[in-house]
Amino acid sequence: MALISVMVVLLTSLSLVSAPNAFAVGTQDCAGGAIQIIAHQDDDLLFQSPDLLRDVDAGRCVRSVFVTAGDSGYGNDYWQSREEGAEAAWADMAGVDDDWSTSTISLGGKSVRLRTLNDSPNVSLVFMRLPDGFPLGTGSAARGYQSLYRLLTGAISSISAVDGSASYTASSLRSALLDVVQDKDSTWIRTQNYVSYYGADQDHYDHHSVAYLARDTMNAYENDVILSSYLGYGDFVNNGAWPQNIFGSDLDRKESAFDAYAGYDDEVDWDEYWSRGWIQRQYVINISRSTSAANAGSDQEVGAGTLVTLDGTGSTGVSGLSYSWRQTAGPTVTLSSSTSSRPTFTPTAAGDYTFDLTVTGGGATSTDDVTITVNSNPPVVSAGENQSVVTNALVTLDGSNSTTPTGALTYRWEQTSGPSVTLSSATVVKPTFTPTAAGTYVFKLTVSSPTGTATGTVTITATAPQNPVANAGPDQSVYTGDQVTLDASGSTNPNPGTTLTYAWTQISGAAVTLSNATIAKPTFIAPITEGTYVFQLTVASAGLSSTDTMTVTATKEVISFTDVDANNQFYTEIMWLADQGVTTGWKLSNGTREFRPVQPVARDAMAAFLYRLAGSPAYTPPTTSPFTDVGTDNVYYKEIAWLNSTQITTGYPDGTYRPLESVNRDAMAA
Repeated sequence: MALISVMVVLLTSLSLVSAPNAFAVGTQDCAGGAIQIIAHQDDDLLFQSPDLLRDVDAGRCVRSVFVTAGDSGYGNDYWQSREEGAEAAWADMAGVDDDWSTSTISLGGKSVRLRTLNDSPNVSLVFMRLPDGFPLGTGSAARGYQSLYRLLTGAISSISAVDGSASYTASSLRSALLDVVQDKDSTWIRTQNYVSYYGADQDHYDHHSVAYLARDTMNAYENDVILSSYLGYGDFVNNGAWPQNIFGSDLDRKESAFDAYAGYDDEVDWDEYWSRGWIQRQYVINISRSTSAANAGSDQEVGAGTLVTLDGTGSTGVSGLSYSWRQTAGPTVTLSSSTSSRPTFTPTAAGDYTFDLTVTGGGATSTDDVTITVNSNPPVVSAGENQSVVTNALVTLDGSNSTTPTGALTYRWEQTSGPSVTLSSATVVKPTFTPTAAGTYVFKLTVSSPTGTATGTVTITATAPQNPVANAGPDQSVYTGDQVTLDASGSTNPNPGTTLTYAWTQISGAAVTLSNATIAKPTFIAPITEGTYVFQLTVASAGLSSTDTMTVTATKEVISFTDVDANNQFYTEIMWLADQGVTTGWKLSNGTREFRPVQPVARDAMAAFLYRLAGSPAYTPPTTSPFTDVGTDNVYYKEIAWLNSTQITTGYPDGTYRPLESVNRDAMAA
């Protein structure tokens, strides 16, 4: 043990200073970086921190893989709570809200739960949920005595997740862990104690098992990678062999993160953990494979003229890291720096640009390459039509007509002038805002795709709302029985981007029914009795309104028919019908009228005769016709419906009215 401890002190110091400033702010597509393959939800917090804090502070791509559920033989509530505790701890380390997105990752052909920290998406956690094996690898009765120890030593042939989501053989479990390392092309694998064998140091058998699996994963992984083994529980009897080596702010932050976790784990005993020294120490007991590993970042596709940033921040090294970039293919460009972790260049020609990155750390070098594909066909931006609006109205910007020849577009809106406003979102296709002050608001839209970026602008002119002007139209003189059309089309709306609404009300005269009181040109039938009808129009927009009135004067028309003279047998009766407004005959284009006395009376005309004979009473017809062959748009619909409502007619048994059939004398009598 003493020999190991000497080596550990050296390796611990190397681990703690590894490239602390070499990593850029992480993104959801981060590459390289560190991955922890560990047994339980608190193992990384206890044994691999503050190295975890270094990752988070540097914005490194970092992921913990919890191989077991940490269920301790208890029910589902316990291990689920421990998962929530792990998430709370990582959010605490990142200094962001404990808010995560759920997805899955395919590992060894199995679908496994993946959680990504929303406000720091370079941080992710994988939960494989295999049974806790207990300290000596026996497994629990509740889980059928399954354990990683028994799987790796051949006592059982497979092991199943506690939630039933997957089962693994030893071989397929190794494949799954290789998949998770390859997912981000990780350059540093942290794990637990693979230096000692089961029982040699009183460590948990699950800790040893995942460490052996991680070492196997490293051996199968083709990329350069650093594998580091961390001390676990250590020697319970001679705990002083591992003295405190974490102090100050590192210790404060480690305690804070673990305290966030402990709030979800009833089995945590702070006094024991402190007395054992697990909180106050971190020891790396072995480093394998390499002391540096290069990651040149993900391949990119951009448009000509786009500023490109190469990204080697996913590379790792145990004792500081130096960078050397070299272009190996494509039109020649000059990097902003060949020794920076994130150099830039601007390609002007289409083609494939390939760069090698060589990193050196701990006396070892590692090389990786990246290809930047440059297209000459950038996206086309459309920031939408310029708009004129009124203040305090919701405005929608629209970039939906932007296009790209390949890939997906991303959007970024930015206000460049005008009174300051806040967009509902600066990264959606159609953000909204509400201008509270009059002025000219200019917004820039930048769209990006794999082929490059493009920018455009849109101008929104906001003015204070003004009163609309109501115009009810000129007064009208009509004949009784005529159809009258009111006309508000002369009204004006000075408020751009708003709709002018109409509201007609009758304020004097015998009541009539308008066809629609909320349109510009409603109609009504002037009653057969003479009278004066006054209507008020109210128009409104942008919360303001105005009114106007107009008058309709209805008089009886002195009607004569060119085809009915005084010698007609029924002259007196026909003229009485005309005088009473029951009939107006047919008005010809030359202004004269015909009665057509020998033409049969159709049933629709009969309805009109009787309605007028009754004095054209106020009546609102139903929105659904009582007859299958009379539509609500029939010129005599109101009169026919009225006739039905009075039970003067009920139509035919088949539900029809047959409006164009002639009226028989017996039906007329009925």
